[in-house]
Amino acid sequence: MDIRPITTTDWPNIMTIQASCYGKGTIESQQVLQAKVQLSPQTCLVVVINQQIAAYVLAHPRPLFTAPKLHVEQITQATQATQATQATQAGLQTKSRATPLHNNPQAKKESCLYIHDLAVNRAFQHQGLAKQLFSHLTVQPQALSHAAIALISLPTAQAFWQKQGFILAKNNPDTLQQSLESYPANSQYMIKAN
Repeated sequence: MDIRPITTTDWPNIMTIQASCYGKGTIESQQVLQAKVQLSPQTCLVVVINQQIAAYVLAHPRPLFTAPKLHVEQITQATQATQATQATQAGLQTKSRATPLHNNPQAKKESCLYIHDLAVNRAFQHQGLAKQLFSHLTVQPQALSHAAIALISLPTAQAFWQKQGFILAKNNPDTLQQSLESYPANSQYMIKAN
């Protein structure tokens, strides 16, 4: 097994994995997914087993308590800054929570590594690859430089993410709520102290 950054030749396999894992309406275009990789190539990875792409993860930095809408390539830094300000005004500053993430004054306020997608090829599911890939991601220097890891979890994946230490975020700012509405019903924004 090899875990490495995504290359241009990986995209057909990534798109096939995505199509096999998600329902209609949640499958994003290659252009949208490639935009995530451009934001942080070092945290967008594939697992290769026997020269076959077995899993992938797309993760990039963004302000805490913000998330892109589904099917959106990327947002500008100005929009991210506005969303971060709105999250702060909603009382969601890192220092206002009662977890290690929120009590750390040295943490980059509002900073997180956002996992946009993590998917496993159906032929390799139920072998612990998602957990291994997530664990590998969290020890990368780019991940360790953030106060938290965050994601929007589809309902079917929430139990997995909770086992990895994620908790459901409460009192989400309006901009985050709007992003959540672009996902299937009952999708949740989840965070984990890093």
